[in-house]
Amino acid sequence: MILLSVAHSASAKGAYNPAYSVSEYELSQIMTSSCKSILDINQIPCDVLDVGKMRPYMSYKLNYIRRVKPELAIEIHLNSGNKNADYPMCVYYKNNALTKRCAQIILNNLKTGFEKQGWTKVRLLEVPTEIKGFDNSRYTFVTKTPCPSIIVEPLFISNNEQCKYLLSHGALNSIGEMIGEAILDWHAEKTHKGAV
Repeated sequence: MILLSVAHSASAKGAYNPAYSVSEYELSQIMTSSCKSILDINQIPCDVLDVGKMRPYMSYKLNYIRRVKPELAIEIHLNSGNKNADYPMCVYYKNNALTKRCAQIILNNLKTGFEKQGWTKVRLLEVPTEIKGFDNSRYTFVTKTPCPSIIVEPLFISNNEQCKYLLSHGALNSIGEMIGEAILDWHAEKTHKGAV
């Protein structure tokens, strides 16, 4: 089973763009739902974890994941401390070939999907990392989850150009679908290799 986790919670909404009055949590809900639809249509067992107003939300998420034991957990975020960030990024746990391959496929889909906008630079990041000044604690979902896990940052609401695009008609659904299709490709590749 694939677990799709909505970023943050209703009580801790993550990044916020005051110019567009929008939070990361709200947008993650829409993308996660679209991603799930793609998996459902293709009969890939999946579940969505949206903690709503639960507190502390990360403890609740980790306990839930321990209980349901998914083969892979993915969380879709849209935040960056860098207002100029303009690249899709996937974060996965160090030395895990399974999540690294899935993250690569997701980034390839996003890169192709964002060609019209010129957002073709991508970043694959494994944590924990020894990069000087890098805060590994920001990636608890990847470092503490008891199963292979990935954080996907398709775009950033801290970047006004990207936030405007995210709020354009159909963009959030399209991004969720791109991620869902990448998961399908990863699942098919894994199944073909006999890993399932």
